[in-house]
Order: sequence, then C-alpha cells, then structure tokens
Amino acid sequence: VKRDFCPSKKMALPFDPSKGELKDTIPVDLDCSKMLPLEKWNPDCTPVVLLASGSYSPPTIMHTRIFETARDFLHIDQSERKIQIVGGFMSPVHELYGKKSLYDSAFTPHRVELVKLAVESSDWIQCDEWEVKQKEWTRTKIVMDRFTTELNKKFEGKKVRVMFLCGADILGSMSTPGIFIPEDIRVILEYGIVCIKRKDSSAEDIIRGDAVLSEFSHNIHLATEWDNDVSSSNVRESLSKGKSIKYWVDDRVNAYIAEHRLYARA
Repeated sequence: VKRDFCPSKKMALPFDPSKGELKDTIPVDLDCSKMLPLEKWNPDCTPVVLLASGSYSPPTIMHTRIFETARDFLHIDQSERKIQIVGGFMSPVHELYGKKSLYDSAFTPHRVELVKLAVESSDWIQCDEWEVKQKEWTRTKIVMDRFTTELNKKFEGKKVRVMFLCGADILGSMSTPGIFIPEDIRVILEYGIVCIKRKDSSAEDIIRGDAVLSEFSHNIHLATEWDNDVSSSNVRESLSKGKSIKYWVDDRVNAYIAEHRLYARA
C-alpha cells in the first residue's frame, strides 16, 4: 500500500545542543487525569512520575512497554527504595529538534495523535503536548523543570519527584561530548534516571567510564528488559516496503498510519 505523507528529509534542521533554551514559554495545562488518585499515595514512599521524551515517529510497543518495566523494577526489585510511581508521561519532541524522522510542523499533529493512541489503553501513561506546542525545541532539563513545577502546583503540599525514563543509548549520549550541556546532565541526574537496558548492554561500563555519571550512580536505576529489536526506524522501513507492522505497534497506531497513509518511501 502506497503511503502519501513523507516530506523531504531536507526539512530537518541540524541538531544544536547549545540551543533549546525556550526563552518564550507557551503555557499548556498538564493533564493529570490518569495519575494515581492522591488518596492512594503511600505516605511512606516518594511519589515519582516517569517522563520519557522522544520522536515517537511512530511509537512502538517498546516505547510504552518500558514504562511497565520501570514501574515493576522500582516497585518490586527495588522496593527498599520506597518509591511509588504515581504517573507516567510520554512527551513528543518538537520538530525543530532536527531529527529526520520528525519531518516538519505539518507532521507533528500526526505524531501527537499516534502517541495518544499508543497510550489509550493504559490506565496510567499519558501524552503531554507541551514540548511540541512551543516555538522551538526544548532541552530535556527544561522539560523536567516544567513537569516538576506543574506537578507540585497541582498536588500542593506533596513534593512529586520527576525521573527521566530512557534507554541505554541515551545514557551513552550523556557521556559523549557535545550532545548534552554538562550543567544539564547534572540536573537530570539529580532528578534521577531509570534506564532500561538489554541483557548484553554496556550501561554499567558507560557509568563507570564517566566521572559525572559515576558521581550520580546512586540516582541511576538500571532495569533489564527482554531483548527486542523493535524500533521506530524499523517500523518506518517496513512501511516503506509495504510490509506488515502488526504487533510492532498498537493496533490503533497501525490503523491511524494506514488511514492517513504515513511514512512513504522518500
């Protein structure tokens, strides 16, 4: 089946880690409708919201699966830390971040809708549109700051901790010069990271080999997920060849992609 929407790859802007300061903020209300009701929060535990940010072009089953893995890991495998996951958010990045798979602003509503469909069946994971509704792309640290501010406004008197949920590739990028601003890395690590790694992952070596990551190793939680090669790029490649993506993405995501004829071969 030929899919029509595939903008020119030349639309993507080069990635510049020194930008993303977001001087002019456009307010967007934080929808907390799926968060655990306040009366169910355990007073003996630290309330934590998991935040993942990405292109989600398109979101795969692994983008949502890692939330479940992270929650189980913190609740069961590291129960002694007394962390209670009270919510989870997927935040699609702004198209001006520059990745080729983001295309342009005309494609952004499709990415947002795909994420909403991907989490529709979840009773605790939500899509937040604040990043994509800004005038420019936003650094991860600023996104986490905004979530922390908004959550503590909504749950006045309760200090909600935001933790960054990511894969080992993102952890590796933090130790690679020029990708993250060093000051931002420290702030993100102070918030805390839940890193989902594969069994053969070198996440531990990445942490040991970086002075800052080693310093904050107590705030980096490494959870192991089953090996799985499902990725957005693999999904896009399959679609461009007319191959099936069923069971790689949520059925609702699959149906939306087919209906709107997304991800044609460029």
